Amino acid sequence: METLLEAYALARKNNGAPGIDGVTFEAIEAQGVVSFLAQIQDELIGRTYRPLRARRQEIPKDGGKVRVLSIPAIRDRVV
Repeated sequence: METLLEAYALARKNNGAPGIDGVTFEAIEAQGVVSFLAQIQDELIGRTYRPLRARRQEIPKDGGKVRVLSIPAIRDRVV
């Protein structure tokens, strides 16, 4: 749990956008960070954890091209 708490703090510090699931840091903190991390811990211990698809965001570049960003869900960033 200590490692997950530290990983969450690092992910929170970056304050990135939500992933494909739409879950924000504010929603996690409203639900309770410890319960969020306990669920992840149970999945990791039980070997049932599966990462979610990354959200794709296109950023326009010069010359009409686009750069594709993959934005993982917060739970995947923590893990």
